[in-house]
Amino acid sequence: MKKRKILIIFLLSLFTTFIIYKIFSKDRTNILLIGDNSINSLTNKNYSYYLKKDIKINDVNEIFTSDYKNYRDIENNIKNNYYIYFKSKKIYLNQEINNNKIIIFSANNDEYLLKCKKSNSVLKNYNKKIYDSVVNIIKLVNRISTAKIIIIGNYCSEYNKEISDYLNNLYKDYNYINMYELYNKYFNNNMEYHLYKAIINRI
Repeated sequence: MKKRKILIIFLLSLFTTFIIYKIFSKDRTNILLIGDNSINSLTNKNYSYYLKKDIKINDVNEIFTSDYKNYRDIENNIKNNYYIYFKSKKIYLNQEINNNKIIIFSANNDEYLLKCKKSNSVLKNYNKKIYDSVVNIIKLVNRISTAKIIIIGNYCSEYNKEISDYLNNLYKDYNYINMYELYNKYFNNNMEYHLYKAIINRI
């Protein structure tokens, strides 16, 4: 009789745990990162590290990030339904786009740094080219998925208000994170954590 009571209590606790898990897990978010991870890999505690620690986040998928990725690559990859082999399994980019609630794009980072010593007119022209690619990518993603899209902007290590304001105006209709502003405010105060917070505020 005693063993039976213990078994019933055990089964009830398992059932309760399962119900609690289902209630909370359905509201947790899957995030897909696409683009350039060369700058983010400079620190172990980058924004994806903090996202993975967040209780509201179920999974952060980074398998479609790689060094020196640019938006032209991403656009072509989506058009061609690019795939990779991960843990001996064929994973298609467009399927992952469809399976995630949030998609975060970050690309052209190293390429952008090479433009930082150029004039503002050169930077604006280059930013406009990036913007055009981003808009094309958003249109492609919207055909596949209803996911929310967040764009992490490019920046130079020296704050440039004219370019920062230009980018805010350019991306005013999108979920855009202005990295000039974040870098200017938080470079010496855990900038990656504040980038994570900026992402969470847009989810």
